[in-house]
Amino acid sequence: AKKVILATGSIERPITFNNNDRPGIMLAGSVSKYLNGYGIALGKKLIIFTNNDSAYQTAIDYHHHNIKVSAIIDIRNEINGDLPSLVKSLGIKIYSGYIISNTSGRKKITSITIKKFEEKYNNKKNTEVLKCDLLCMSGGWSPTVHLFTQSKGKLKYRAEDSCFVPDQTYQQTISIGSCNGFFDLKSILKDTKKSVNKFIDN
Repeated sequence: AKKVILATGSIERPITFNNNDRPGIMLAGSVSKYLNGYGIALGKKLIIFTNNDSAYQTAIDYHHHNIKVSAIIDIRNEINGDLPSLVKSLGIKIYSGYIISNTSGRKKITSITIKKFEEKYNNKKNTEVLKCDLLCMSGGWSPTVHLFTQSKGKLKYRAEDSCFVPDQTYQQTISIGSCNGFFDLKSILKDTKKSVNKFIDN
């Protein structure tokens, strides 16, 4: 091929915490895919653990199917996006600046223990136990850059969301969409139109 356009997408990252491999703990994007793509609700009382806005869509999806979303645990202290604002308007509880310190359950998850994400709060008095039968987590997204690097492309690290994005190309190649580090639809469409037109014209 003389010119190649890569649209390989991105991979949702997990978040590590104590007993994070208990059955009933899944990536938020996968949980939404089961619900929206196959009509399968994987839980009746879910909690979401995240450090970014995208996982809030899972809460919205389940809420619109009349399935209880007990809470969202967000590592960030400041949460200002459109999706979090919508979740707040739906009356879903958001714990900002919290982390999950542990999970409980014998055959599957039944509860989580949360605490403030600050050293001075690291004591048992500042922990809280929340019941759930499904925990959805999202640690952000990593562009799928495998084909880009296999064609000798060079990457650069983007500190604001802790991911590697395509930088210098070796062959006649461009990356578009989330594999190029754009994760919201508006930005993806804008970048794709500009990049593809320029690429084809050259």
